[in-house]
Amino acid sequence: MLKVLDIEHQPLLATTEVNVYETSIGLQKAVPEGNGRREFEAMVSRLIVLPLDRKASLKAAEIASFLLRTGKMIDHLDCLTAGILLTNGYDILLTRNISHFSRIPGLKVETY
Repeated sequence: MLKVLDIEHQPLLATTEVNVYETSIGLQKAVPEGNGRREFEAMVSRLIVLPLDRKASLKAAEIASFLLRTGKMIDHLDCLTAGILLTNGYDILLTRNISHFSRIPGLKVETY
């Protein structure tokens, strides 16, 4: 859990717009009144948020095609996340979803 909580001392931590989207859905589902939204947005503002662009979309499609061919397909949003990270020079992902992301060549997965 320390990896997640130590954002202040990790200036190169990044997330993706896909992760912002997924986390926002979870937050709004868990706390429909909007409590916690400001705290979430404050945390995200301290991170580098990587966009989904054409290069990342094409990389995500390459990842999805490989996983489909090998019979190891994962959620499309996970492919988009990996495509964004890899095209932006990030090769380490901190996640609880090791089973999906560990299938992606070139991506090192850490958990918390």
